Amino acid sequence: CEWNATSLECEWSTCHDKCLESVCSAADCLWDAAYGECGRVVECSANTKDICETLQFTAANRTCRWYEEDATCGPPPCMALTEDSCLADPYGCQFDEEAELRSRCTERVCNAPNQTDCELSTICEWDVTIASCVNKPCYEYINEDSCNKHSYDCVWESASCTPLPCVSNTNERTCAEDAECEWKTTHAPAHCGVKVCRVNKNQSSCESTDNCVWDDSQGTCDEGASQCGRFANACDCGKTSG
Repeated sequence: CEWNATSLECEWSTCHDKCLESVCSAADCLWDAAYGECGRVVECSANTKDICETLQFTAANRTCRWYEEDATCGPPPCMALTEDSCLADPYGCQFDEEAELRSRCTERVCNAPNQTDCELSTICEWDVTIASCVNKPCYEYINEDSCNKHSYDCVWESASCTPLPCVSNTNERTCAEDAECEWKTTHAPAHCGVKVCRVNKNQSSCESTDNCVWDDSQGTCDEGASQCGRFANACDCGKTSG
């Protein structure tokens, strides 16, 4: 169904039942390749907020947005399907790979312009390193199921979702400055996590893990490649994996 802003009635959509791109285009509708569906071409051109917010935007069945700052009606923000395009949206969006496709890019909850306003929310905190309001890691996941979907940086403990070590480093620079952590890009969004070898806290477990080497002088476990700089000759260098 769709809302007719002229008649102020809910009507059967003449576009959403067109399942093929060729049929959709012929019916004067817009084919959305990203979602594989047909929708009505909507120009968010209303002059008032009330009418603007009844106009159903083509993609994802979202309505047009009334922007108070310049009193205009426009497409809704945070419509991107990839992390890069989502984070590039000037409105301020966040990306979650675990969410349903249409909901991966959403408006950032913690977007207050200053520390005082930021800390009014229980799920937000002010990151002094980048002077921005950011989500407290994991606190937005209020049940075990949603927490477990983000097991790369959260764990369900004592009936609450708590961040794993290193997650408090919310940007690549502070992550790199922490000897226990490394910036991981295998998941979207990218995040700061414990170094692969540093999870081993003793020599036995360290040396049983591929490409990890125990450093007696530091009492730490590191990837072989990260220790290359301490070898002064080819023989010692060649004995270290990585």
